[in-house]
Amino acid sequence: MDNQERTVTKEESTDNLRPVTIIRKLREAKGMSILYLAGQSKMSPSTIRSAELDIEYRRVSDLRRIAEVLEVPLGVILAEVLEG
Repeated sequence: MDNQERTVTKEESTDNLRPVTIIRKLREAKGMSILYLAGQSKMSPSTIRSAELDIEYRRVSDLRRIAEVLEVPLGVILAEVLEG
């Protein structure tokens, strides 16, 4: 077995440390895929991913549309953003 050291990039190391946001928790609890949520909220999948991965995502109009599709009050999502 090789004992070669593996270099971990900054991106890889932070991926493992990213907390699961409330948006992702709610989406998964409702059995929705990112593509489904994106389609229902008329947003791109990359915007949904950004909102899920960035606790400090601040585009309230996007968060409102996501909350509507997830059928939760906007305050549930904003509470996490404000704490972040």
